Amino acid sequence: MPTSDPRSYLASGKARAFAYSIDLCACGLLLVPTAYAAYCLGTHSAGTFEFSLLFFAYHTYFLAFKNGVSPGKYIQNIAVVSPRRRQLHMWQALVRATSLSLPWLLIAAGDSTWFTALSSKVALAVLQTSGAAWLVLDAVLIDYTNDRRSLTDRAASTIVVALPPPQPHRAPATPMFSATDAEFGTPPKKPPRS
Repeated sequence: MPTSDPRSYLASGKARAFAYSIDLCACGLLLVPTAYAAYCLGTHSAGTFEFSLLFFAYHTYFLAFKNGVSPGKYIQNIAVVSPRRRQLHMWQALVRATSLSLPWLLIAAGDSTWFTALSSKVALAVLQTSGAAWLVLDAVLIDYTNDRRSLTDRAASTIVVALPPPQPHRAPATPMFSATDAEFGTPPKKPPRS
C-alpha cells in the first residue's frame, strides 16, 4: 500500500552528491564574470569569499522560487521539501542557503584580507578546518543515517526526496472501441438498392 509520507521517498546519497557537484560547478561558472568585473575595477580578485556569497544567492533563488530544485537536483530528479508540506517557507530557504554557503565562508577565512587583518593564524586555521569538517560531516550524515538528513537539513527542517519519474502519455492497453462500435450510436442505414 503506497504511503504519503515523504520520508519513504528520500533521495540517495549518490544523487545528492552528484547534484551538489553540478551546483558547485554552476556557481564556479558564475564566478568567472565576477572575477572579470573585479579585475576591471582594479580590486582584489574574486575568490572563495565571493564564491560563498554567490553560492548563497544561487541556492536562495532555487529554494525560494523554483520549488527547491536547482539545476543539479533537476538532473538527478530530486527536490528539497519541507517534511510537513511540499512548498518551502522563505525562512527555510534562507536558513538552508546560509547553511550550504557557511562552510565555504569559513574556508574563505584564510583567503580574505579582512579576515586575516582581524584574526591570528591559529584562529584562521580553526575556521578553515571547521568549514571543511562541516562539509565532511554533512556527507557522512547523508550516507550513514537512516533519515539521510545532513546538518543543513536539520538546521532548515527540510528533507531531500526523489521525485517520481515523468510519465509519458501512454495509449490504453485495450482497444478504445468495442467490436460493434455501439458507443458511437446507431449506425446509419444503408440506402436501398435500386
